[in-house]
Parts: sequence; structure tokens; C-alpha cells
Amino acid sequence: MPGVPEAHGRSPRGAAGDAGEGICSRRGGARRLRSPGHTLLARGKTMVFSYDDGQLRVTLTDDPPRVTVYGTVDLSNVAFFGCLLGTAGRLWAGDLVVDVGGLEFIDVGGLRVLAALALTEHARDRRLVLLRASPYLRHLLTMADWHATPGLELADAPGDPPAPP
Repeated sequence: MPGVPEAHGRSPRGAAGDAGEGICSRRGGARRLRSPGHTLLARGKTMVFSYDDGQLRVTLTDDPPRVTVYGTVDLSNVAFFGCLLGTAGRLWAGDLVVDVGGLEFIDVGGLRVLAALALTEHARDRRLVLLRASPYLRHLLTMADWHATPGLELADAPGDPPAPP
């Protein structure tokens, strides 16, 4: 497919574009609202979803619409990570904003999820905006040649213009 970033002969693939409706579970590949370590709260107009497996913590908030990621994305949680981001992309209108300032480690599977989600958002005439991406994450995206993926923008803080990769 033209425009799909490639690294080592592989296209970015992940759970981001395959996410089912609602928030995903990791059991048996089924996608359900129930999952270990999650909390779903409704506060007026604000929806808060928090997932914490001791290694990865992801929070979705509606006011402002944002996903915040802390910890490690690796083989053990990458499918769930992609499913959460894909769900967030369908929940909100406008750009999908993900604060990755608390991300300590991400493997190539996690990078594929981000690149695939950026392409999905681009097809919707939106962007995947990664806030506070570390030099480590920027370096990995550049090494994989996914830093220029259509729909992917890097920004230093909310409201800042996109930063160079």
C-alpha cells in the first residue's frame, strides 16, 4: 500500500486499526469492556478510563480529549495498548492526542501500533499527536523511518506547534 512506512521490509501493523467497539480485554482475543486493572468513571461530561497492569498505565480523559501513557509497552501488552488507542480514536472527533511523556520503553510492536494509528487518523483527515515524546522515542521512530508517517505529529506540550522528529 503506498504511503505505508516500511522498516526491514515490514509495514506497521498492530491492534490499533483492529480494535473492537468499547474498551478491549486481552482474554482470548475477545474485546470486552471488562479487563483486569481498569477503572471506568463518569464525572459529568468527563469520561475517565484508567488501565494499570503494573507495567503499563493508560488513562483516557474527555476534558480535554487525551490519552496519557506511562511505563512500558512490549509484547505482553501491545495488543491491549493498540486496542485502547484505536478505541480512543473512534470516541473523539478531531485529532487524537496522546501524551507519551511518561513512556519509559516501547518495543517495535508498540511503534507499529503508533504508525498504523497515525495512518488510520490520516485517512480520517485527522492527526495522531504525540505530546512530550522523549528523544528515545523520536530516535526509534526515525530509525524505523516512521517519523514521517502521514498523520503523525510530534509536539512538546499542549498547544505547541509540532516539533521536528
